[in-house]
Amino acid sequence: MRRLNTLLVAGIGFALLAGNAAAWGPKARKAITYAALQVIRQDFPDVFKAEISNYETDLFRGAEDGYSVVKESLAIEKDSQAIIAIAHEIQLLRAVREDGAGSYFAYRNGVLAGLIADTILPHGIAYLPSDAELKVRIDTDLESQLDELRAVRTAGRTVFLHNVSQYFREQRLFFADDSKMIRDDYKRGRGGSGLLGEAAQGYFSRSVEAVVNAWYTILTTTVSAKDVLPSPPILTEYSVNEIGYLLDVKENFKQANRAYRVFSRVNNGRGKPYEIVGDLSY
Repeated sequence: MRRLNTLLVAGIGFALLAGNAAAWGPKARKAITYAALQVIRQDFPDVFKAEISNYETDLFRGAEDGYSVVKESLAIEKDSQAIIAIAHEIQLLRAVREDGAGSYFAYRNGVLAGLIADTILPHGIAYLPSDAELKVRIDTDLESQLDELRAVRTAGRTVFLHNVSQYFREQRLFFADDSKMIRDDYKRGRGGSGLLGEAAQGYFSRSVEAVVNAWYTILTTTVSAKDVLPSPPILTEYSVNEIGYLLDVKENFKQANRAYRVFSRVNNGRGKPYEIVGDLSY
């Protein structure tokens, strides 16, 4: 494990990461992902790229899409479920890594980064329709600070997450209190000049650090006592989505055919997934 006193500043990447003008929305999730990528490459220099391919575009596309991808398969209706979804994604990506780390693998690691960033930030996910307006206001106020945020880690280590739930409890010790205070600031008219403005730097840094540790856990070949092999239906769903991504987004039929071989193995003869893949191919 590598001791890092200071993470790379995220500001240098903003010009490269044009996107939707929302803070912990697409633009900020990409910025967090960019900063995390600079750090993880100190341990894994070639991650999210191959000899003739670079999958950074897929990584950032996943960060932009964020938790909306995961919630298609897992219920994310409250914070505890968001953390469960993070743990689920880490285990899944650890498992599928063995079958190759191409464009869709990079995309799903970006999705995970977006989910983590939104989970670290109070009101980062609007679970109820009534919260949507507050989130928009928070996003707008954070956007005005984004160029000033730096991802700084003081005397921290990149760690393997043996217990994801415990790790995120520690990262969000004051999450409930912060959420209440931020909501109260907006009710009183202080908005982003209250706690949100004071704590934005910390939320940004913790988001980057958590993404780095999640990726480190996925990429490290260490066997964990808590490793649970995803079920065949879950692996099949991932393979189906990978084929769809390669056909629809990448238009890469060669890679889709390779993914189909993995799909045939993990699906184990179930009929419905074959119908879905057939429709995708058509």
